[in-house]
Amino acid sequence: MAGLTSKTPTPESLTVHGSTRVLEIGFADGAQFRIPFELMRVYSPSAEVQG
Repeated sequence: MAGLTSKTPTPESLTVHGSTRVLEIGFADGAQFRIPFELMRVYSPSAEVQG
């Protein structure tokens, strides 16, 4: 991918929490994020979602 450098964080784990509807992402640098499904749906660039 263009623009990626060695400082680009690398995802190490993805966990789907279906009951709470959250995606958890863990990165090689130790950062962890919990993203609600609804947030991903709202910000999706998909034509189906936007439409």
